[in-house]
Amino acid sequence: MPSLAVAAIWPAAFFYFEDGGRRPQRPEEASLYAVRQRIGSVHHWHEALREMLLRPAPRDVRLMGLARTLSLSPLEILAAALCLAVEEDSHMAAMVALLQPHAGSPRPTVGLVADTLGSLVKDSVEESPSYLLATGTAARTGLLRRINESAPLCDQQLGVPAPLIYSLRGIFQPWPGTRLVPQVDPETAPETLTREARAHASALQETSRCHLVIRSPSPREAELAAFHVCRALGRRPVFAREASTPMEGFGLYCTLERLVPVFVLETAPGVVVPLPAATGYSGPVLALAGPDGAVQSDESEIYQWRTPLPGPEERRRIWLKMVEDPALAQSLAASHLQGADRIGSLGTLARMKARVSGRLQVEFQDVRQAAFQVGGLETLAQPVPEEVPEKALIVTQTTRKMLEMLEARCRHREDLPHHLGVTLKASYRTGVRALFVGPSGTGKTLAASWLATRLGFALYRVDLAAVMSKYVGETEKNLSALLAAAEEADVILLFDEADSLFGKRTEVRDANDRFANAQTNYLLQRLEHYRGIVLLTSNSRARMDASFSRRIDLVVEFPAPGPEERRALWRSHLGDDHDLQPAELNLLAAHADVCGGHIRNAVLAAAVRALEQGRRLKWPDVLEGLRLEYAKLGRQMPAGLSDSPGGGAREA
Repeated sequence: MPSLAVAAIWPAAFFYFEDGGRRPQRPEEASLYAVRQRIGSVHHWHEALREMLLRPAPRDVRLMGLARTLSLSPLEILAAALCLAVEEDSHMAAMVALLQPHAGSPRPTVGLVADTLGSLVKDSVEESPSYLLATGTAARTGLLRRINESAPLCDQQLGVPAPLIYSLRGIFQPWPGTRLVPQVDPETAPETLTREARAHASALQETSRCHLVIRSPSPREAELAAFHVCRALGRRPVFAREASTPMEGFGLYCTLERLVPVFVLETAPGVVVPLPAATGYSGPVLALAGPDGAVQSDESEIYQWRTPLPGPEERRRIWLKMVEDPALAQSLAASHLQGADRIGSLGTLARMKARVSGRLQVEFQDVRQAAFQVGGLETLAQPVPEEVPEKALIVTQTTRKMLEMLEARCRHREDLPHHLGVTLKASYRTGVRALFVGPSGTGKTLAASWLATRLGFALYRVDLAAVMSKYVGETEKNLSALLAAAEEADVILLFDEADSLFGKRTEVRDANDRFANAQTNYLLQRLEHYRGIVLLTSNSRARMDASFSRRIDLVVEFPAPGPEERRALWRSHLGDDHDLQPAELNLLAAHADVCGGHIRNAVLAAAVRALEQGRRLKWPDVLEGLRLEYAKLGRQMPAGLSDSPGGGAREA
């Protein structure tokens, strides 16, 4: 039984030697003449073609299966078979080149196929053969592509995409720009995720014309979910980004290889992203997207699934595999709301940290330090790894009680709804938002580090210069990326001087006011749905937008320190390596009405002065450092600090 490629080129061979007087002179003519002799007449060719279409040769089985799926015409089938043969067989390529010397290519042109085959299969072609080859089903699905579209239609060459050539011959090759496996171990998926994935797969099998969009702040968690949906469907996923994946023929590739296309989409606030069309594929389509933006399809309905967070017990089991310490695993699972992928990354890095430190057992601080090494936030936020012990934070008793209340709220943010009424349960979210308000230098940023140290969380300070953009929509896009990454990592975000982002909305006078208000609106709405911990600092609550107060869980006031707090601050900053007397510390506390940040600067300047002279820090050093700080503030040095408690000025 001849192959479809032989049937496709026979009419050209028949017309080439039709007068009977021409005899083959060159090797390619001899090959063409042999094809001419293989099928004697047009009548025999029609009979052979019918037989080949009903019972194809082994090499044509996959092509005919695809042709039946797409309802291709005989002309399109033969054109595809000829294009495949040219790519595989040098003799076939030489024969085609002989038939179209003007083309300068062994690939068949639209004109050659239409002229030699169009009349023989005319009853199956309702339109011009040339236009059928250019616009028919084979062309629309990417099975046949025109290589040089700038040429006249009759001289445009036909070809089959290279990955389809392998697939049509039963040779599996990955499609360019795609992946076949997720970026994480599929076996690490928690039961909650796999159970919901099976349910969505079952629904997809029973519902036609419906595609699934999987939303997650973690791209790798979304890939894990897609993998388990495809596993439940009995197929493998193929992950593709439209920007880096050639889409022509991709749907046919998925059909031939029984793959489920999973499109990785770049979504952003206020942006509608179209779901790419996998032309030639009729099964379920999945898409992965972040928390913001919209996904639209003109062909099918979109069903959205937000991946679930593992429960405390599931998180405990995953942590236990990583740290091998039941008590530590229980503590981490209770306070850190993270997915399986994030826990796996942290556990691996924490083990590395422990080994570098010469320990076999992972400790709590190893996990906290590992959190600063997992990427995703560094471009928009700065890590604040410093650990602040209990004694380093000196604030009023009222402020400390509020901070302890905030710490308790953060620790119990997941199990809090179990103790609430039905109305609160209906609207409760695990996010915690706190505002630290007070003059500059009162310890707001230090308190954020203290809270992160107590909770064992990584703290990141938002880089406003990197986040804010003069271009419309870019600020919202940056914040969306930042909040999604922080939510997935479950870190504490610190917005220093937050009134620059969350300031009062103004009356709209021009386009700048409108865009500024739009940014504030987006931030307020996004923070309300954020499930992590956010700390904001401001010098004045009056600068914040009024509607922002409703979305804040706790406001912690940081007043200027009184004499008692100032004395404790001086002692804490000076340490023990100095020659100051208790009475001198009392003088500083009573007369130097400055905040902790200014005390820090004054002590640093005094220490440099003493170190330069090779001695311990003394009273005149502190006075000089304090004098410099008052000069920066544009204030006069208090008169009561010019002399020592004994009445005479001390010399250095």
